[in-house]
Amino acid sequence: MTVAGYGPKPSRPCRALGSRPPARLLAFILVAALFLGMTPPLVIQAEEPGGAIPLGSFRLLEPVEDMLSASSWVMASGQDPRLMDIPTGGSARGVDWAGYGVVAGGTGARAASYQPQVPFRSAAPAFSRNQIVSRQLGLFPLNTEPHLAVNPLDPEHIVLGVIDYNFPSMSTYVSFDGGETWEGPNQLRYFQEDFSAAGDPIVAFDRDGNVYMASISLGFEEFRLGTLVSSTEISSIVVSKSEDDGLTWGDAVSTARSTVETTSSIDETGRERGEVAADFLDKPWLTIGPDPANPDRDILYLTYTEFKTRYTTLYADELPFLTSPITETTIRLVRSTDGGETWSDPIGVSPTVFQAQGASEEGDGGASAAGAETEDEEIVQQAQQEGPVAGAEADQTVQGPQPAVMPDGTVVVAYLDTTLDGVQEGLATIMVTLSGDGGRTFSEPVQAGVFREIHFRPRNSFFRWWGSTFPQLTVGANDDIYIAITAKPGDKPTDDGDIYLLRSLDKGQTWEEPVRVNADDTDRIQFFPAIDVGPDGTLHAMWGDMRDDPQEARFHIYYSESSDQGATWGFVDEQNGINTPDTRVTDFASNSLRGFPGGRFLGDYFAIAAAEDDVYLVWADTRLGEYAGPNQQVGFARKQAIAPPSLFLNPPSGDAGRDVAIQGFGFQPDSDITIDVGGITITNLISNDRGEFQTNVYMPVTGEGARNVTAYDETGNVATASFFTEFGFDSIARELESIREDLGPAAATPVAGPTELP
Repeated sequence: MTVAGYGPKPSRPCRALGSRPPARLLAFILVAALFLGMTPPLVIQAEEPGGAIPLGSFRLLEPVEDMLSASSWVMASGQDPRLMDIPTGGSARGVDWAGYGVVAGGTGARAASYQPQVPFRSAAPAFSRNQIVSRQLGLFPLNTEPHLAVNPLDPEHIVLGVIDYNFPSMSTYVSFDGGETWEGPNQLRYFQEDFSAAGDPIVAFDRDGNVYMASISLGFEEFRLGTLVSSTEISSIVVSKSEDDGLTWGDAVSTARSTVETTSSIDETGRERGEVAADFLDKPWLTIGPDPANPDRDILYLTYTEFKTRYTTLYADELPFLTSPITETTIRLVRSTDGGETWSDPIGVSPTVFQAQGASEEGDGGASAAGAETEDEEIVQQAQQEGPVAGAEADQTVQGPQPAVMPDGTVVVAYLDTTLDGVQEGLATIMVTLSGDGGRTFSEPVQAGVFREIHFRPRNSFFRWWGSTFPQLTVGANDDIYIAITAKPGDKPTDDGDIYLLRSLDKGQTWEEPVRVNADDTDRIQFFPAIDVGPDGTLHAMWGDMRDDPQEARFHIYYSESSDQGATWGFVDEQNGINTPDTRVTDFASNSLRGFPGGRFLGDYFAIAAAEDDVYLVWADTRLGEYAGPNQQVGFARKQAIAPPSLFLNPPSGDAGRDVAIQGFGFQPDSDITIDVGGITITNLISNDRGEFQTNVYMPVTGEGARNVTAYDETGNVATASFFTEFGFDSIARELESIREDLGPAAATPVAGPTELP
């Protein structure tokens, strides 16, 4: 496979049988393997004659790593701190975690030498001040892939799902006041048979107020192919349920689980040949809607991507090889009619597409060049029958499915098809398929739009952003379907991505021309769009946007809305006199280089949810990384204002040099709080889990008059109150001067010293 911008992807070597061969033979084998398009071996000693040979560090998932969703990519590529036992000396591949947990300042580990430096917030034109929802309880200040849902029975009840790298599985936060305050983190459990979780948390409510979260749970499975033995990661798509508003969660239920399958046989030469097929299930997305056959009942629908990678064994002399892999990719769906307790068998909602190397249009090359009859040829021939193979490779995948349910119970699924011109290069399409029978069968997928596909990373930064091209799907009340994506604009060659809307107003029968949503005139990128339709039919969109940063490193969250089914976009706030094509949401910019190590990872998505009277937005926020060590949290904003922090003094006035009680409200929970008087820092403390604090301070001896007392937390929240000094050092000076005046001229005559008597 060739990944756009990164050159040919090398095959991963496997382990081989037998004793160490002569150097000339090994060189011949390596050259032959490369010529044949096979995976060359690394030779090791057998543990005992005829015994099993371990494959060592060989990774069956490596061919699909860069096509997985972002959280799975971090896990599969060995960059996830949860796998590595970092606190006791472990290390992840290619990631330096040495500085984590020992940084002075910021949330988390607080050093005695902490010197307060905080972001200066610049209020957004029409959105609330930003809340940092996530809290730092462990060594790794990393949170990402936030998703939220609003209770249909209570528009101020929000549940937020997130990957918190301090915990082995997913976490949630809950708000009962529209996001002003949050409770959490509340930990979920990964599947009983697994060892950790990857991510992709997706939250949804049913009509009764129960809340569900879908995510990926990870395990290992050992396999044996003849005398070769190893193990590989497998995944379960799991769903957890909460019946108490998202505060506690039941055990995870596996809705679908990947497998490793091997087949082997002895050929006429007595050698064992076979195939290993490794599945990995990725990119879950959950939605809930009415059963079309019984509108009083809900059905849970969950889509995901199935990657199946096949290797076969070949021999060169006495050494077995695993051939270059062929990967099959299919979008699948499962459904539940009993509140997530049991799930249907998976069904395919997309065609199966293929990635393969070394197979030409004529069927020559690859393993067949050596006269070996393998199942690889049959798979490639099948792929060729599906459609023409570009050049000498089948290089196509489907990924990023999202389901939605229309008011009449029709299920809509959208997904990315990279087409046969390659993955993360050339053209791509968004495909859409519908089901009218509650997800049992689906229509032939139709093309919603063709666009220029973005690469694995943007050219101005290091974070993985291919997930920006996965469709973000929502549906309206009038057979309208909306999909937001990031795509390369055709008119700006140096712009790697704008936000586009694909829409159908007739239940997917026809699709309108794409509409560009962001209105900037720069060539700076926009990414990770999210959309939702409000109860009144207004369409709401958000995305990350680098337009404001000449260095193209920092991003803000931007927002726009449409009241005409996505035909035109803008933001009007008559109360504040705003009429603009789009508007900034964040009050401090984020920089991916200050978050995950190397700036590699922001997640795959941000999220938006429209309630009856408000709109809620969440994103990966790195503002705390600007003033301490790397830091990535979850930011939140809404349209309605959130009251600023407040500070109260008791008493509010009095003599200098006295104790004053100070109370603070509305600050960041569990945050360093700095208090200063007249610009001089006098104390540091930590707020409680409600963002409140109380302390007594000794007011310095000053002159009469008002003195500002200011408190601020590490996220930039600030509150000021005034203490009026009624009696200070200038009061004493005036009293002395008054005494002198009362004494008259005698007061100014020096007093004679003692006189000696005669």
